[in-house]
Amino acid sequence: MSLPACVAALAVSALVISPLMVPNASAEGTSTLTLRVESISRLKGDLHVGLFASEADYGSNKAVSGKVVPVTEGAMSIDLGAVPPGAYAIKLFQDVDGDGTLDTGFFGAPTEPYAFSNNAPARFGPATWADATFEVGPGAASHTISLR
Repeated sequence: MSLPACVAALAVSALVISPLMVPNASAEGTSTLTLRVESISRLKGDLHVGLFASEADYGSNKAVSGKVVPVTEGAMSIDLGAVPPGAYAIKLFQDVDGDGTLDTGFFGAPTEPYAFSNNAPARFGPATWADATFEVGPGAASHTISLR
């Protein structure tokens, strides 16, 4: 794995999840966001998912919502709950060994799978907000990404 990808993966391991300030899930104008994660080759451990609602929070790893979900299949759907319409980005990693962190090897290269929304590439650090951002409108919304 290249050094830029290593740096990107390290940024994912430090997710800080804060409460999502959204209206009641049944309130008009919110969306139910579902994340589809594909290319899960190791069927063990947990997926750590962080949802970000601003470029500043994305850069500082302060997620507005997040989940830790046990891996059960090679492709999984994760309900991220109700969110107001707007721009979002996702960072995630698969904690294969269950230690709660993204493991790395030589030169910080990740040894556990990770991904960004839009399957955004990591170049000299984590995927950029611009590359990872997707829009959520009112109603049901879904987003699909693949682990690397």
